[in-house]
Amino acid sequence: MHTAFDCAPLLTGIKARPEAITTHAGKLYIGSSTGSLAVYKTHPASPTASGSEPVQHAPNFARRQIDQLGVVKEANVLVSLSDACVALHDLSTLELRTQLTQTKGATTFGIDTSIQKCVAPATPDYGPGPLGARTTKRAGAPWGSTATVSRAFKPGAVGDQTQSAAGGVMGTQAQRNRSSVFDVPSKDWQTASMRGMDAMVKYREEERRKAMEGARFGGAAADAQGQEGVMTLVTVLAVGVKRKLLLFRWVDGEFWDTREVALQHTPRSLAFVTPTRLFMGYNATEYGTIAIPLAAESTVAYTHPSSAYGSAEASLRRGAHVQPPTNSTAGRMAVLHVDGGEVLFVRDGTGIFLGADGRPTRREGVEWSATPQELAFAKPYVFAVLPSGSVPSLKNSSLPNAHHPVLQIRSVGTLFAVQTLCFPPAAASGAQKPASSASSPPQVRLLTPSSGNKPPVYVVVTPTDRTTLEREGSTVWQLEMHGWGQQINELVEQGEFEEALGLLDSVDNVILEDKDERRAHVQSLFALALFADERFDEAIEMFMELDTNPAKVIALYPAAVAGELSRSRDEWFPIFGGKMPARLRGDEASVGSPASGPGSLPSQTQSLATSATNAARSRLGAFLPTRRPQSIVGEPHASSSLSSSPSQAGSSKPKPTRTATGATTASSIATAKAEADQHAEAASIRSVRTTKDAPEMKATGSAASRDSRGTAATTTTTTATAAASDASWRKALDALGKFLADRRRIFKPILEASPQHESKDHMAMSQIKRDTNWLLSLPNKPFGEMDKDELIAVAQTVDTALFKVFLQTKPALIGPLCRIENWCEVEQVEELLKERSKYSELIALYGGKEMHSKALGLLKHFAEDEEDIEEKLRPTIQYLQNLGPEFIELIVESSHWLLEVDAELGIEVFTADTGKVGSWPRLEIVDDLNKFDKRLCAVYLEYIIDHAGEADPELHDKLIKLYLRQAAQLQGSAGDRSGSSIAAASSTRDEGEGQDEDERAAVMQKLLRFLRTSTQYRPEQILVRLPADDDDRDMLEARALLLGRMGQHEGALSIYVRKLKDPARAEAYCRDVWQYRAAMASTPSEAQRQLAQGCRSNHQQSLLVDEEQKQRADSEVFLTLLRIYLDATGGKTIQLDAALELIARHAARIDLGAALAILPATVPVSQIAGFVDVNLRELTRRQHEARVVREIRTNRQWQVEETLCRLQSRRVKVGESRTCPQCHKRLGNSVVAVNPVSGSVMHYFCSIHADAKSQQQQP
Repeated sequence: MHTAFDCAPLLTGIKARPEAITTHAGKLYIGSSTGSLAVYKTHPASPTASGSEPVQHAPNFARRQIDQLGVVKEANVLVSLSDACVALHDLSTLELRTQLTQTKGATTFGIDTSIQKCVAPATPDYGPGPLGARTTKRAGAPWGSTATVSRAFKPGAVGDQTQSAAGGVMGTQAQRNRSSVFDVPSKDWQTASMRGMDAMVKYREEERRKAMEGARFGGAAADAQGQEGVMTLVTVLAVGVKRKLLLFRWVDGEFWDTREVALQHTPRSLAFVTPTRLFMGYNATEYGTIAIPLAAESTVAYTHPSSAYGSAEASLRRGAHVQPPTNSTAGRMAVLHVDGGEVLFVRDGTGIFLGADGRPTRREGVEWSATPQELAFAKPYVFAVLPSGSVPSLKNSSLPNAHHPVLQIRSVGTLFAVQTLCFPPAAASGAQKPASSASSPPQVRLLTPSSGNKPPVYVVVTPTDRTTLEREGSTVWQLEMHGWGQQINELVEQGEFEEALGLLDSVDNVILEDKDERRAHVQSLFALALFADERFDEAIEMFMELDTNPAKVIALYPAAVAGELSRSRDEWFPIFGGKMPARLRGDEASVGSPASGPGSLPSQTQSLATSATNAARSRLGAFLPTRRPQSIVGEPHASSSLSSSPSQAGSSKPKPTRTATGATTASSIATAKAEADQHAEAASIRSVRTTKDAPEMKATGSAASRDSRGTAATTTTTTATAAASDASWRKALDALGKFLADRRRIFKPILEASPQHESKDHMAMSQIKRDTNWLLSLPNKPFGEMDKDELIAVAQTVDTALFKVFLQTKPALIGPLCRIENWCEVEQVEELLKERSKYSELIALYGGKEMHSKALGLLKHFAEDEEDIEEKLRPTIQYLQNLGPEFIELIVESSHWLLEVDAELGIEVFTADTGKVGSWPRLEIVDDLNKFDKRLCAVYLEYIIDHAGEADPELHDKLIKLYLRQAAQLQGSAGDRSGSSIAAASSTRDEGEGQDEDERAAVMQKLLRFLRTSTQYRPEQILVRLPADDDDRDMLEARALLLGRMGQHEGALSIYVRKLKDPARAEAYCRDVWQYRAAMASTPSEAQRQLAQGCRSNHQQSLLVDEEQKQRADSEVFLTLLRIYLDATGGKTIQLDAALELIARHAARIDLGAALAILPATVPVSQIAGFVDVNLRELTRRQHEARVVREIRTNRQWQVEETLCRLQSRRVKVGESRTCPQCHKRLGNSVVAVNPVSGSVMHYFCSIHADAKSQQQQP
């Protein structure tokens, strides 16, 4: 896949075969088969034979072969395993310190160093016991005896799954939340999409990292519980002996204790997954775990797998390894600690990843082509030595070292084989090896220290031929890892994006500073590779997760969807900031081949971005159907099956050429798009009566028609090709629709919350033509971090593409999308809507974009084909009624053709009580209607005054003027008709005159009614427009009403009495004025209420009349009428009878003295006796009422004065300790106030606030 390690010989010509290697402080310790120990100083910068210098040599280090070496740095101790016994040597001098005799029969050992907190052992806590309680050691009890204390345990700690065995009780205090890490995900995650899957992977990785940190600092639980302690450095040496385990611990370099735990089997391999959890590999089928407490505690609990989780899970673990080993090597089971709190359980070519609780953590496993002879781990790779001839691809190879053992390097994250090396390499073994080496390949051993898990890795190559061994000796090869950045760049260039992501996940941000930026870049390229492999849903999910610029995603589609943004496949990687992978560049020539036509599909054995879950599956997956994989790309395909090793002899997982992939994606999409465009929908603005056909997404033509055009074989191929292309096209569009809808969901509230949203500036900006290169250059970042111009450009791109997608996949959603606020480019969308006859949606789109002129023009065009007036005008009327006042010019202009067709129906544009009609400027409407048709203007004014409560004096004056103009025109037309001398038209003239008179009478009645009821017109402006010499009764009455409105009652009454000869109307006029005066004399609220109830008076005075003069004239209105009756000046006749009747009916409303002064002296007293009597009684009543009021006021004044004197005579004493009951502060020398009711003394301001509060509480 890529070159992760460089190998070079470090030591050559070693006669004694190396059997154990360890490193410490830049030194390499090599133990040989003869028991000698050699120490070399290495130079990492130049890993060559000359780069190592011998430092020490101990020929008699051990009596027999040295099987294993380790270092306890804190105690300066070198640990060795030789002759089945563990010994401790001085690390500096290599002298023997002590022989651990109790380890006689040892098979292996393991070392772990961690930082722990030593807590005060008042009540030691050893973790959950067998019954779910905590196990606490009794004071003075021997080691291993326990007592159960009733204490609820915290779930999530290591050992929450309580396990017991004959060896002891399981427990631990290091709380690491392992249950939350390795448990099966919740149902929500099980049904989640790719984004949810990635979230689950990230969550688990984070929990695993926290767990590891918590375990490395074993006393972290003490901090969480608020316990105090001392941080200590604890080193544990675990030695596997026959059916028991020995534990030796050092604390801060000083030996601490020794513990022995009985087991049911003999450990063959040991692995510390955490400082408090040790894995033990027994035989070929079983393994066990043991919980090691903190150094301050003294309990080691052992759990055997057969009793770990009940019979079901025990059988599951055994069921995976039921075949007995054929020999000791092949049947040997091993456990290897890998990164992330996992252990790799290996047996017979199969590797299963287990967590600290012993449960599988992945559904995928490692499948080697043969049983590994040696295993090692260096983050993030697993090294396995495979026997010669086990790799099928090397069996027929001509390489000189093809039949040698193979070192295979796999990534822990993706499980792919990244590099395969044959040892010794061909460059070093070519001409120097004898011919017999092919029949006797050398022995390759992977002697890498297990502690640290860091490169370099050491490989020992020993010839199996005795002669060659004596002549050349063994060689120690050093594998040095390339830099992280170099490996990632190489993987990206090769198109191995998934492997690059796995490598990035294993690197810490401290080591690779630009890790986050690299990861985002590689993820985007990986998503692009998934898209090219027609895994559209997975690719779109990753694009959404990365906040990819939507323009880049849209550019992957043909011009039918992307428009000018569309890019060819050669430009896909460059616009995403990458290059075409090196191994794919040679495939460009095959794109145009017949195999890559529009119907070609990618081979099922080829995929540019094949998921790890399809390449390497553990046989454990068959037993775990409910567990979800932790692959970065989610669930595997249902059709995938368990496969063997994805890499053979250095080759990576099977990869396709881009021949089928690229051509299928681009060509099939374009072909299916052309086919889909042939099926247009039929729709009309009259959607109620028109059937809309859904667009066809299938290939055109039937099987029968194809049969007539070709052979049966050609027909079958064509049908399958068209169906496959159509399915791929539909799948791609559905994925894009999901992506665009998600992007719209995010940026829509951001744009709506912007300050410019109300001003609609963003709508105008969305119609600006954008440069496609600028759109593609926008960075990948959240929409909330974009500026206004960038966000609107993205919104325009997204909505325009969404329209095109919905037109082909979900045409029913076009209407709702047009009616809601959107930012599409209308120029592109309107042509598509017109092609598919979606005119109602187009009108809605015009309305949303405030292109009302286009919408109204389209409505008028369709109205020409309608015969029914209602259906012809109603759509335009409804559209106009929903426009705002800012479009008043367009409204009045568009209403003209409606009024011309049908004035009665067209005027509803302005008179309907719907939409936004009430917010339109009425003066502009009146001006336009007055120019267009004055009759319609009068109709509109009548509506807004009578129904809408319009109170603008200018509009009231306008209506009166229109009435007068109509009356004058009708009178003039009648006069012209009466003067006509044509005898033949006499009968027609009589009918016309009668009709005109009726119309004029109706107009005058409207005028008089309006003059009486309206209170907002200005009479002085109307009066000058009345004809001075008009003797028409209606005009005279109108003049009288106007004079009365101006307060000139004498002139108005004179018209009623002298010209109209109607004393009844004159008297009614006076009553009306008197009632209005009485209403205004009451409280203002009552006057307003009466006026609102219809008690309006046409005698409200003009603003030009003085208020006092108006009130005086109103109070003397009946006296004014009496004067007119008795006026004899200018040859006028006195109407004495009418005057006497007036004073008889309204005696109380006429002043007695003024009336007696103007009455003729000849009037007998008997005729005015009643009038005098009523006035005298009224005068007496008012005098008596005045006396009563005066007395009441006098008594009230006395009471107030008496109360004031009493209150002023009161005294209060304010001492030093007296406080205000309101604010509870000391009164002191402050201004105080005394409550007259309760007598409480408080601050003056407190009393004011208290009074105001009490008034507010009162209803």
